[in-house]
Amino acid sequence: TEWQGQLRSRTEIDSYDLGGKRIPRKHRIASDEPVELLGSNEAPNPQDLLLAALNACMMVGFVATASQAGLRIDSLAIESECSLDLRGAFGIDPSVKPGADKIVYTIRFARRTST
Repeated sequence: TEWQGQLRSRTEIDSYDLGGKRIPRKHRIASDEPVELLGSNEAPNPQDLLLAALNACMMVGFVATASQAGLRIDSLAIESECSLDLRGAFGIDPSVKPGADKIVYTIRFARRTST
């Protein structure tokens, strides 16, 4: 991950290891903050990316588990949210703990049944 100026960063992923073998892949992940937080709003912020990663991880778990159990999924959606008090995140107020106290998520799953 490299700083790109202001509050922007770019992460480059070039490979992963699987079974002792290095598998090449090329992906870029950009991050920025909204204008109101001194960014340029050119990409999702780290909180957005964290929630997206959590949702994607849960999605993989649901789909893989359903597939192994022979269950058909017709639709699956995950919504998540958390709030951060920026006074704690930026160390402005030592009485405010940094980070999110909780993450709230809603999972919507549908499977048609045969009649």
